[in-house]
Amino acid sequence: MNIKKISSMVLVALIVIAIVVIGLCFMMSPEDIILSDGKTTESDPNTGLFLGFIYILLGLAVVVTLFTAITSFATGFSTDKKGSLIGLGGVAALALLMLLTYATGNGEAMQIVGYEGDENTPGYLKMCDMFLRTAYILVGIAVVAIIASPFAKKLN
Repeated sequence: MNIKKISSMVLVALIVIAIVVIGLCFMMSPEDIILSDGKTTESDPNTGLFLGFIYILLGLAVVVTLFTAITSFATGFSTDKKGSLIGLGGVAALALLMLLTYATGNGEAMQIVGYEGDENTPGYLKMCDMFLRTAYILVGIAVVAIIASPFAKKLN
C-alpha cells in the first residue's frame, strides 16, 4: 500500500474520531446530567474526555513529527547532505527559539480570585509564556512568508 494512501486513511480516521468526540462533548450539557443522588451537576463531565483526546492527538503529533524528522534526515543525509543539514538547522532554530522564549517568560505568580490550583508556579507560567510567544512568532513568520512569497517568485 502506498504511503500517501495510508496517511490519507489515518487523516480521515482522525477527523471522524474528532467529530465523534466533539459531538459527544456538546450533546450533553451539565443540566442534562442527573447524578445518582438525583441532583444535577454544575461541572461538565465531558471536559475530561475532550482534554484527554486533545492530549492524545498532541502526543501523536509530537511522535509522528519526531519520527518523520529523524527518518527524513537519515535517508536524506546519504543523498543530499546540505539539504539534510538545512532541515536539521530548522529543528535546531525552533529549539533555540523555544529556549529563548522560555528564558524570557514571566514566572511571577498571578493573583487569581478563587483559584486554588497547583499550576500557578513559575515553571508553569514560564512554559505557558514560551508556548504563546513561540506561537506568535511562528504565526508572524508565516504571515510574512505568505505576503513575501509572490514578490520572491517575481524576483526569481
